[in-house]
Amino acid sequence: SNFIWETLDQMKHYPDWAQWVTFLRNHDELTLRYCPKETHDRLCSMLRKSGLAFRSGHSISGRTASFLQENSPRIIMSHFLLASLPGNPAIMYGDEIGKTNDLDYMEQQYELKQKQGVDSNLKADSRDSNRGTITDMDWNSPPAVSLRSEIASIFNVRSTLVELPISLPNQIETPAHIFGAQYVWDDTRFSSYINLSDTGTSHTLDSKTKNEVVLAVNGASSTHSKIILPPFAGVWIISHDE
Repeated sequence: SNFIWETLDQMKHYPDWAQWVTFLRNHDELTLRYCPKETHDRLCSMLRKSGLAFRSGHSISGRTASFLQENSPRIIMSHFLLASLPGNPAIMYGDEIGKTNDLDYMEQQYELKQKQGVDSNLKADSRDSNRGTITDMDWNSPPAVSLRSEIASIFNVRSTLVELPISLPNQIETPAHIFGAQYVWDDTRFSSYINLSDTGTSHTLDSKTKNEVVLAVNGASSTHSKIILPPFAGVWIISHDE
């Protein structure tokens, strides 16, 4: 979670009249060319497994579901993390139903541009893999309906947390791979705990406060003295002193 906190630290430096837009990916490609070389190389090696290179390998194209190996709990966790951050979240077309990279559409666009004589040296544009149509079958399949419902619940609850988009959280000391953030609004302490571990490891955290669960995903829960985070689970809680 260090990358997240480094980015949150940078979010302090924007004018009062501005606001951040946050996203898991965008409609073109994930631009990595401005990352430090070590970070760039690490991210590229991870994302190339399920994405497509763009701009001489400086960037990667692809949809969120493909980057996350079509793993629904990971997709839900990623959106829960997005909703746990300040700013205004943007969900790219198709991510709400777990749409994957559309290589057929990318090839169709390549063939169309060739027929139009756009450029005799034209190569397939990997960004087209995250574009294309969404069919009724895509939208109404049982996995899509289930995922869409889960993601909608996250952002419906978030919409009630009117202070969150314009606040910056404090980091909670947690074990490695656990994201812990606390927002303080007047007399309200709102916290988010998310298990980011990619090893399928569950974590149990001690809690010294009485916790009211606002929302839990992927089996997370909170008892009188514990916060329980199965793999890819997350929970929002409001804390009350004993």
